[in-house]
Amino acid sequence: ELNKKNFLAFNNLGACYAFQGQVDLAIHNFKKSINLETSYFDAIYRLGQMQIYNFDFKEGWLNFQKRWLSSDYSHKSLKTSKPLMENLNNKCLTVLAWNEQGLGDQIMYGSMFDELSQYVKKLIVQIDKRLINIFRPTHPQITFINTEDFIDEKNYDQHIPFGHIGGHFRLSKEDFKNSLSPYVQSNLKTKQFILNKYKDKNNLLVGLSWSSANHLISNNKSLSLEILYPILRIKNIKFLSLEYKNNTKELNSFYDEHGIKIFKEDTIDNFYDIEGLSSLIDACDFIISCSNTNAHLSGALSKKTFLLLAKGKGRLWNWNAVNGKSIWYPNTRVFEQKTVGNWSDPINEVEKEVLNFRQNLNV
Repeated sequence: ELNKKNFLAFNNLGACYAFQGQVDLAIHNFKKSINLETSYFDAIYRLGQMQIYNFDFKEGWLNFQKRWLSSDYSHKSLKTSKPLMENLNNKCLTVLAWNEQGLGDQIMYGSMFDELSQYVKKLIVQIDKRLINIFRPTHPQITFINTEDFIDEKNYDQHIPFGHIGGHFRLSKEDFKNSLSPYVQSNLKTKQFILNKYKDKNNLLVGLSWSSANHLISNNKSLSLEILYPILRIKNIKFLSLEYKNNTKELNSFYDEHGIKIFKEDTIDNFYDIEGLSSLIDACDFIISCSNTNAHLSGALSKKTFLLLAKGKGRLWNWNAVNGKSIWYPNTRVFEQKTVGNWSDPINEVEKEVLNFRQNLNV
């Protein structure tokens, strides 16, 4: 009302609308902010995220590329004198694709590695060392190296950060169907060990993940076992924890209160041993998870997944859905809060899905 040229205010209003889940109003106000200050990259980066979520991929990815100029973006950029890969015209090049974000994002962007490899002479992917063993079997044509390892510039001609790959290969909803499925692989020996130990003839084996490590929005994304109780009380299901942190006290307290045991496989470190964690997921009939690395991992394994998604601040831009299914992971059903902070609707919906799944299998 008082100052219609305050670009900071329009940006903040856009962020408020985004946190309330009102994506169109968020986009409208981010654009107002940018029209007033064309080099205000905080708004440009946020606008890009909202546009990708809203399926405006072409402009969204272009704005998303400005993320390093935004104060919101804290990840480090690669220091190199080699040029950025800007087009797919030269198949005679060796290209380095490098990670910039957390484990879940690396897994998600990994859905495009196979396509990228078809447009270069050689593709080198620098990725978290915990992920190398699950990507390598399905991508034998790609050289995977640890993020912490030094790579000489002489070994590649151009480079591309993971977050730029979508601007080449994900410009329409149809493009998302080009991904390998699954595009990561578990350890079959470990998977069989889990099946032998936990899988009963008359029970479903369900992987469970209910918390997020994202310190900025973990309270918005995470659930508690008490909130999950309507699902956990369903009979003939054995629940297997996929949580990486030590939550023995929480599990014991829940068992004492409700008599429901959630199993934890102590021979696998769910934080460091991602191949083992993948095997846990792969052994399950389906997965129930909040928005975290396990949700990405389960999606990459093409495992049937029920995703409990927060509305607004806790819902990240990459969990957009088509007909209730994640656009990145077609076997992942998305159950989003109807109102910010209220889990009752998605919990009730997942409870019905689980009961139907159990009934169809006559368990």
